[in-house]
Amino acid sequence: CFTDGSALGNPGPCGAAVVSYTDGLEHQPISNAEAVSKLSSSYHGEIRALWRASDILLQLSHNRNFSNAHILCDCISAIHSVASSEIHKSHQKEIDSFRLNIFKLKEKGTNVTCHWIPEMEERRVGKECR
Repeated sequence: CFTDGSALGNPGPCGAAVVSYTDGLEHQPISNAEAVSKLSSSYHGEIRALWRASDILLQLSHNRNFSNAHILCDCISAIHSVASSEIHKSHQKEIDSFRLNIFKLKEKGTNVTCHWIPEMEERRVGKECR
């Protein structure tokens, strides 16, 4: 699952999206997007996207057996938040929901790994130069 969160204005209208390749990268992906808040941050969108990705994986596990799953995210602070055992000042509901989904997946024998995919500055610079 590829995840992303964003906000217009930061804070501003906030959204989250997940693109899932349930049958491999060579097959058609499934896209899920949702509005998160009328006034929040891109960090909130990133946390919600991670939660939704874990939820999608949990739903898939009811019909399929898979031993490994990968969630890719470009927000290292969101990954640290869901991976730690800390109580956070904001968005704790989404963080706890992510952790519970991962726990349930582990009980089913599925190992979930979150990967940080840093933004590609070269790609952004390349678009600006065209």
